[in-house]
Amino acid sequence: MLIMRMQRIIWFLILCGIVSAFFVFLFSLPQSVQKYGFETKELTPSFAEREKGSEKISILITGDIMLGRSVQTRSIQNNSYTWPFEKIADTLHNADVVFINLESPFSDPCALTDSGMTFCTRQEMIAGLTLSGVDVASVANNHAMNQGKEGLLFTEAILQRNDILFVGSKETPMVIKNVKGTNIAFLAFNDVEQYQDLSQLSEETLPLLIVQANNKADIVIVMVHWGEEYTDHPTERQKKFAKLAVDAGADIVAGNHPHWTQPLEQYKNGWIVYSHGNFIFDQEWSAKTKQGVVSEWIVENKAVVEVKLLPVEIKQFGQVE
Repeated sequence: MLIMRMQRIIWFLILCGIVSAFFVFLFSLPQSVQKYGFETKELTPSFAEREKGSEKISILITGDIMLGRSVQTRSIQNNSYTWPFEKIADTLHNADVVFINLESPFSDPCALTDSGMTFCTRQEMIAGLTLSGVDVASVANNHAMNQGKEGLLFTEAILQRNDILFVGSKETPMVIKNVKGTNIAFLAFNDVEQYQDLSQLSEETLPLLIVQANNKADIVIVMVHWGEEYTDHPTERQKKFAKLAVDAGADIVAGNHPHWTQPLEQYKNGWIVYSHGNFIFDQEWSAKTKQGVVSEWIVENKAVVEVKLLPVEIKQFGQVE
């Protein structure tokens, strides 16, 4: 009787050991989960691997923002210069950093119009950017010079007056912002036509500036205005320069200009969004020009640990939601 009882105890202990070993194995599996499309890419390390007291930083990057033409007209009709942003401002403002591509230079005066390809917007339209907590604006694009050198300087002055950093001119190809103890470098390049007053994309300048940024910052974000309009796939030139940027040390490459969304891709230790599509624009004539994504990046311990693509839609010729 005693022997049988001892055998049961031994078998019970063995079973407990097997179950314990299984759970140790289960919870030791890598935590990375790869999901595709507009879903999360979870790269977060296990809690045991994190530094105690580490603080997360959220960064939002938008698609093209054009505050002129019908966007401006509708804003004035609605008696609100913040109208384009009013349904999404809280979402943007809750992020630690918001990085945008501004495609309409501020100008005084700026005549009201619903047509034309020479953009301008009244300085009062800056109200939407401040309402949304925009931190950094790229002026490296093919519409930044629509009001000439004077318009570019005026735009930079309006941004600066409203505590928004600007980047992408020839004189300011890079800015650095400290967020919760982490230095983040923002670089911007234009690859659509050539403008002597803008930071232009080249095989020599791109890696050189990224290396310089890495010497000063913990995270390097590169925004590029490139590619072909109204296409949902990157060109070979986009792929080439995106990989060149990551090879030089960029953590994030954020593309704009095609007005349609293009894929998210991981390359080595970097991430590439080839095109965010439109964020605020008056291109009401197709579904793809009314849809875009905002990329959300979570930084922890001075590394990107999570990536999300958040779909947005433009309605009424310029209000995003």
